[in-house]
Amino acid sequence: MTATKNDKGSLRKLPRSLLVLSVPVPILAAVLIVALFLIFQRSTSGDWAVHVDGQGNVAFGSWWWLFLGTFILTSIAFLLGQYLARDFSHLGHWYPMQKAIVILCFSTGYGFLGYLTANMSVALLAPGSSGAEQLVGYGLLGFLLTAILAGSVYTALLPKAQDTSALHAF
Repeated sequence: MTATKNDKGSLRKLPRSLLVLSVPVPILAAVLIVALFLIFQRSTSGDWAVHVDGQGNVAFGSWWWLFLGTFILTSIAFLLGQYLARDFSHLGHWYPMQKAIVILCFSTGYGFLGYLTANMSVALLAPGSSGAEQLVGYGLLGFLLTAILAGSVYTALLPKAQDTSALHAF
């Protein structure tokens, strides 16, 4: 456990699982996706299916813009999750709602990484316009499955939330 000073000068210990899951794990996941993207970029064309309408028309965009946008959204979600996790724990407000907010932030960040990974996987497995229609659907499926998996893992591994029954004993 790592100690931090709270507003009154006393020390409050932050659980190790909170520190590990809020800093190095998201950073390692993001670095892994960056490395995969750089490898992927060499083996595919520069186009990504941005939009597919019901009549088979496909609009394409740059993979770099997808990567940049995804990475910015992922960074925001991870930084917000990290800040809130430390702040709630530091203040002693680690209740079920606060834990759920932190889990939601981190799982959203992982969901964005899952979206990018699913898009890259489909582009490699079904190159060309035949796989373009699948990119959108599999990207959303990747977001959903990765967010659910991350939410489940973070729910199990983050510290147990404090009991709120004492708060409502008026």
